[in-house]
Amino acid sequence: MKIRNNLFYSLPLILMATGSQLASAADLEPFAGIDLGTYKTKVKTKKPSTSDDIESRVVAGIHGGYIVNQNHRMTLGLDRKAYKAKDSHDSDDTDVWTGYMQYDYLVPVTQNITWNIGPRLGYEKFDSKSKDFNGLVYGAQTGLEYKTGNWGFGGEVIYLAHDKEVKAKGTSTKVKLDNETQLKLNVNYYF
Repeated sequence: MKIRNNLFYSLPLILMATGSQLASAADLEPFAGIDLGTYKTKVKTKKPSTSDDIESRVVAGIHGGYIVNQNHRMTLGLDRKAYKAKDSHDSDDTDVWTGYMQYDYLVPVTQNITWNIGPRLGYEKFDSKSKDFNGLVYGAQTGLEYKTGNWGFGGEVIYLAHDKEVKAKGTSTKVKLDNETQLKLNVNYYF
């Protein structure tokens, strides 16, 4: 686990270092943007095997990165969402922050529309009452973007797997967040 965490924290530094090297040899197009969407996931327990839905809420975030040679998009981003079990009597939401890196291969569909597909790796940090769930998330995304001038408007479907499994206090029951599907709209500005 320690090796995975060290690798996760060193990847942004590696991307930035290689990005500066690529700048001299490649066509780079920097961008920054915002995301807004929703998600669907469940909480699963083992022994007994149960599944509880999490209320779908808003996911909001910021991101930025580079498009390299018009076909490779590298992005660093930060998302915020809130979890709450549907049948929970607790009125408080659990805040979750996710820092992520993603790579997209861009396929031109028309002159202004591109289709993107690629992997995503991130780290989720839960608020203090659920901090045992802090851990890696990984998955893939695909979407379309319409670009006009310096602006891009798009949407993505993202599939994330949660790495962390937690033992419930005072029991042998293991609790895990199920795989998550997100649907996001985004706006990008290209410099």
